[in-house]
Amino acid sequence: MADVGGLSVPEMRALAGKAARGAGLEWGLAEEAGWAAALLHAGGQDGAGLLARVLVGWRGCASLQVAAGQWRAHAPNLLLCALHVGVALVDFCGMDQGVSTARAVQIRPVAWPGFLLPHLAQTATRLSTDIELSWRNAGTKRLVVPAGGGLSFAQSPAGAELIGLSEAEIIVRVPPQRAEFEAGVWPRSPPACAYAPTGLEMLRRFADETLVPASDASRRMGAGGADGD
Repeated sequence: MADVGGLSVPEMRALAGKAARGAGLEWGLAEEAGWAAALLHAGGQDGAGLLARVLVGWRGCASLQVAAGQWRAHAPNLLLCALHVGVALVDFCGMDQGVSTARAVQIRPVAWPGFLLPHLAQTATRLSTDIELSWRNAGTKRLVVPAGGGLSFAQSPAGAELIGLSEAEIIVRVPPQRAEFEAGVWPRSPPACAYAPTGLEMLRRFADETLVPASDASRRMGAGGADGD
């Protein structure tokens, strides 16, 4: 297994999942978070940094209201969590409420929408078709995730913009025809890793929250380190 940014992909998945648990996510979502961060990491993106940002803010996000073609935050002044939205995209794909070959879904507003990319790739695989993500920021930007694509992410201006966006209103749809927009696609060969040590540090701090402090009773059983001579 290739080593990217100092951690192998399985190591990133384990750390990210543990960090998600430490941030308060339940087991199922924590596993999804670990998987998504590892997929980004394998594709040369800063999966650790993106997940860390998601974990910092997820408690302040609104719950998701799902309806055909229109997904909204229950509280209009709050953002949606990219992890929750990503899981919902996969769960509802092909259904009346979700994206399908016949229906686009407008979602607003999503915090750190770049973290949606792994789940968009999974949605494309389930639907056996390309998935297009578009957003507005000084014009309409588009990104296509091909069905059955690899784990890497195009190093394009629009792709870099999406990874760096703190929030956006987005539209997810099946494009009318297979196309590789100038904005970029999710390709099949990994680029160089965009590695941010600060993201890993944040994940490690969250992961430390899962540790149970040693008690007097556990110390008598040999837990914890030595207190000194």
